[in-house]
Amino acid sequence: MEVIQIGALAILQKWFLLGVAFILSLVGMKLFLFYLKIAESKNIFDSMMNSVFYGFIIWKLSLIIFEPSLVIRSPLSILYFSGGNKGVIVAIIFSFLYFMLVTRKTQLSFFNRYYFFLSFSLSTIFLYHGLSMVFHTAIGLYHFLIFSFTFLFLVWVLLRRNAFLGKDLITLQIMYSFLHVVTGFLLQPMQDKIFIFSLNQWFFLGIIILSLIYWDKAQLLENKQSKE
Repeated sequence: MEVIQIGALAILQKWFLLGVAFILSLVGMKLFLFYLKIAESKNIFDSMMNSVFYGFIIWKLSLIIFEPSLVIRSPLSILYFSGGNKGVIVAIIFSFLYFMLVTRKTQLSFFNRYYFFLSFSLSTIFLYHGLSMVFHTAIGLYHFLIFSFTFLFLVWVLLRRNAFLGKDLITLQIMYSFLHVVTGFLLQPMQDKIFIFSLNQWFFLGIIILSLIYWDKAQLLENKQSKE
């Protein structure tokens, strides 16, 4: 695996690129909110920035869960290691829950808040795979395909902000997750897979299942909020 050396600290290239993608996405979110000029812009951006920061902390601390023996032997290992891909998934789930709970205090509906989290997530994935496509050529076609269809979905979401309703967001989420699963299944190395799917693909399969479960509830929630 490619490693980037920063002083005495060695960082896997993929984590460095993901960090850069998060920072650039925060900048993009700031500009997008400035363009929209909505009353809750500052609250949304601060909540998003905090969710990224706390997600990073959770990612680092997840080492305690996934590698407890390492932490017991060397507590300082938390500074140099992380929970890896498993930790990223835990951090994403935590960040999502944190953002949605904190922004409940705003005047925005559930799906409006979810829209901003989804837009930020797509932006981060788009930038990460774009950077990986340039610097991590081992599976360049995989990164290129994810980069390409994420860009299309991101543009679609940003340009049709006022047209998206609850079921529309869930439909988009299912379509996007399905493409992620298929692309990864066909192009990711077999050694990175659990049974026939990688951890990343299992995550998106979970999103598809949850989306289907809440399909009807989305319409009910949408109707309820439109009456309030």
